[in-house]
Amino acid sequence: IYTPANISVSTPVTINVAVSDGAATTNRSITLTVNDAGSPLSVSTSTLPSATAGTPYSQSLTATGGVTPYTWSLVTGSLPAGLSLNIATGVISGTPTAVGTSSFTVRVSDVNASTANRSLTLNVGSAPLSRTNVALQANGGVAIASSTVNSQFPPAGANNGDRRGLNWGAGGGWNDGTLNAFPDWLQVTFNGSKTIDEIDVFTVQDNFNNPVEPTETTSFTLYGLTSFDVQYWDGTSWITVPGGSVSNNNLVWRKITFPAVTTDRVRVLVNNALGSYSRVTEIEAY
Repeated sequence: IYTPANISVSTPVTINVAVSDGAATTNRSITLTVNDAGSPLSVSTSTLPSATAGTPYSQSLTATGGVTPYTWSLVTGSLPAGLSLNIATGVISGTPTAVGTSSFTVRVSDVNASTANRSLTLNVGSAPLSRTNVALQANGGVAIASSTVNSQFPPAGANNGDRRGLNWGAGGGWNDGTLNAFPDWLQVTFNGSKTIDEIDVFTVQDNFNNPVEPTETTSFTLYGLTSFDVQYWDGTSWITVPGGSVSNNNLVWRKITFPAVTTDRVRVLVNNALGSYSRVTEIEAY
């Protein structure tokens, strides 16, 4: 056994070896390179984010220790259909084609032939069902209102697909025409009878000149609707949907969900609002 001293990692060292049988001696020079074994090799990826069927997916496996470069392989099991493992980079990528859960074991190898395994699970879910806003102008929705302050605040500004109320005062939303007089109403008639279970009402933001995309927690303090009823037409009269009577409101976006009904029109009946007028930037129905 020969233990070389003062050898640098990855620096070749020449060793002279002699062998003798008592009658003759043979010499041979041998070049030896000492590699750094590094810390123990391990797969550091412990979980994988879920994928969605029909949506491109890419996730890198990672490892620590050993000596790079690494090589990746699949030891047991299989990846979801449509995905593959890049053996050089450890990237799992592709577009999954089916919903389900796949369990498999990956292996990483380093240049010294050290290996480490990790068992993983990858879930492929289904894409969210597409919902159609039947109140949208582009889908045949027609908006009318009890009154309008002027032509710059038309009912049509409240079903144009813009929740923010961009261009407020220039067609970006509806403002009624009866100062400090309630109730007011905004109605959208669909392109025929539709079955719906959700109505969304958006009112004007405080900073209406620079509105943001609202969330369900965006609030107002200056101009919004504070009390209103969300209603549908049953063929003879207006019916408030379950949970559709809203009071003490301070939210820009109110989403009302309810058991499905079939109707050809909906409306928002405004009972009170800040800033003397009823103002709606968008009404949606699904």
